[in-house]
Amino acid sequence: MASSIGPTSTRLSWEADHITYVAKVRHSARFRAAHPETIAEYRPRAEAALSFVDKTVETRPFLVGDYCTIADIGCWGRMVFMAEGGFDIADWPHLEAWARRLKAMPGFALPYDLIPSKDREFDPV
Repeated sequence: MASSIGPTSTRLSWEADHITYVAKVRHSARFRAAHPETIAEYRPRAEAALSFVDKTVETRPFLVGDYCTIADIGCWGRMVFMAEGGFDIADWPHLEAWARRLKAMPGFALPYDLIPSKDREFDPV
């Protein structure tokens, strides 16, 4: 099933190289707002990555098929903070539905819910 979306090296490269643009925009917007040129450089790449995920989950419930895998968890780990980067998940309806499926998984918790408030460096947005 996983081979249907390309060789392992391609899939790992995509997750490591492309979806990280979402995190880079979030980081730049939240922690380095004085550098809007960084956001301007990364935003189109992040939007392309989000669009790729949106298209991928348009025809299947999860990135690799019918079940949640490490691919979903790895990508969601970067995308969970997309609102902090100024992205509106509603712009990608299939990605939004995929996020709802992930949130419905047994044991799911958002990162800020897992970090005791006394240990947080920043408040959630």
